[in-house]
This record gives sequence, C-alpha cells and structure tokens, in this order.
Amino acid sequence: MYQTSALVGIAAIIYLSSCVPARQYQDALTARDKCYQDSVAINNELRIRNAEVTQLNKDIADFNARMLYMIKDSTDIHKRYDEMIKANQELREVEEKLNTRINQLLSLSSTENQGLREDMQKKS
Repeated sequence: MYQTSALVGIAAIIYLSSCVPARQYQDALTARDKCYQDSVAINNELRIRNAEVTQLNKDIADFNARMLYMIKDSTDIHKRYDEMIKANQELREVEEKLNTRINQLLSLSSTENQGLREDMQKKS
C-alpha cells in the first residue's frame, strides 16, 4: 500500500509541477499568434519585394539590350562617318584634278583661239 500511495504522490507532484498557470499559457498563445501574424506579414512583404526585384531585373535586361543596340548603332554611325570622310577626301582630290585639267584645257583652248585669230587676221 505504501508503494501505491508513493506512486500516487509522485504522480501528483509531477502533475502539479508540470502545470502552467493560465496567464502564462495565454501569454504564450498570444506570442505564438503574434509570431504567426508577423510571419504572414513578412512573407507578404517578401512576395512584394520579390516581384519588385523581378521587375527591376527585367528593366535592367531591357536597358542592357537598348544600350547594346545604341552601342552597335553608334559604332555603325561612326563607321559610316569615317567612310564619308574618306569619300569626301577622295571627291576633293578628284575635284582638284578636274579643276587642274579644266585650267589646262582652258589654257590650251585660249592658246588655240589666239592662234586661230592670228591665222584669220593673216588671211584677211
């Protein structure tokens, strides 16, 4: 009988010592609920921020694509500009040669005209 009452006593001590006061239990539940609400709010904020990051990454990709296009376009324009400068220089050289040839022909024509005038004066 002593064993039975000892076991009941031990069980009562364990049972009573494991009890949590109602206020402490309620505080733990309130803290758990607040943690859950905070977790939900943080997860919602995280989803919003992830969407923003995704959009920013898309914007960066679009910007990089436009920048590469502009670099290529600028390179093409610079290449065409250089070709035009070269063509312009070649045209100026041709113009100088043509002007020189025109002056030579004018001089030759003038000399021939003078000769023809002299021949006409002699004949008349």
